[in-house]
Amino acid sequence: MVLYVSCFMRKQISCVILALASSGLSALSSEVHVIGEMRRMFTAHDIGPNVDLRTVLKEPHMYALGPVAGLNGEITVVDGQAYVSKADGTEAAVTIDPAVKAIFLVYASVAAWRSIDIPTNVANEADLAAFIHTLLPAKTRSAFLVRGTSVRASYHIQNYLGRAEDLTHEAHDKSKVLREISNAPVQLVGFATTREDDGGTFVHQGQTTHIHLISDDQKSVGHLESITLAPGAKLFLPKTD
Repeated sequence: MVLYVSCFMRKQISCVILALASSGLSALSSEVHVIGEMRRMFTAHDIGPNVDLRTVLKEPHMYALGPVAGLNGEITVVDGQAYVSKADGTEAAVTIDPAVKAIFLVYASVAAWRSIDIPTNVANEADLAAFIHTLLPAKTRSAFLVRGTSVRASYHIQNYLGRAEDLTHEAHDKSKVLREISNAPVQLVGFATTREDDGGTFVHQGQTTHIHLISDDQKSVGHLESITLAPGAKLFLPKTD
């Protein structure tokens, strides 16, 4: 399955591009941007409201991931819709909040996607990261989507209750509220990098992807920990031609 954007007359397209350029937007580009840095949560104890999502959502077809300010929730933006998941103990709730603020944010505006069949030997999150890595040029970033059925998946929602100055990697991990979903259709929203210097920006050191999960019923949303995909899943990368 391949998704296409509708075509306009050449004159109309030129007008749209000029209008976007004059407004400072890059709606026709799927370039990945990062505001803030993951590492600053630990090096500078910065978990404040550094990114106002409303400024990013001015661009169309927005996809974005990040932690809620204060490190007490997860932000997952899918085609401009901002899902905010929060958890208290074992209870979790998902709301729509385009005015939420993030500690850091990775985002891209993607108007159209191309689909790629995921091989049957790509079954978990490590396989997926390796497979995507083979599809990207060196020293680049890309948004991506995966649509398929989760045989079993684990995800977390941050619920940090301490002071910013007390945040450590250990405290960060202890504040995760872990949840699972099984035998359900899901979408993965992710960003991948082949740039070595991206470790600590929007991906953890030694990793190449940052992925959130959202179930089709939108009741399960959070940062992916692990997944087993059923055969038949599709990978989507930004359409470039």
